This record gives sequence, structure tokens and C-alpha cells, in this order.
Amino acid sequence: MVNITFSKKSENDLDEIYYFIAQDSKVYAKQTIDSILNTINTLKKFSSLSCLYSNSSKILVN
Repeated sequence: MVNITFSKKSENDLDEIYYFIAQDSKVYAKQTIDSILNTINTLKKFSSLSCLYSNSSKILVN
């Protein structure tokens, strides 16, 4: 199983995306972040096909 590690920058980016959208709608902000995380989890399932950075069973999200 592949482990995904989020860099501090990527975590901050997700926070900024959430707070920007939440100014208009907390519901849509949560849906957007959930969609991003679900997409990452989908990519995780197919990580053996291709990725930007891979070190054995660990992927770094920049």
C-alpha cells in the first residue's frame, strides 16, 4: 500500500483553498476539499502507473 505524505506547503494550500471558498459557502468549501482529497486517494490506487515523485511505497505531495 502506498503512503501519501503531504508537505506543509500542500497542507497550507488546502487550508487557503478552503478559507477562500468558505467566505461564500462553507458547504462548497468542504465539498471542494473533499473532492481534492478523494481525487488524491483515487490516484493513490493507481500510483504504480505514473507519478512525479516516488520512493518505493511513499509518495510526496508538493
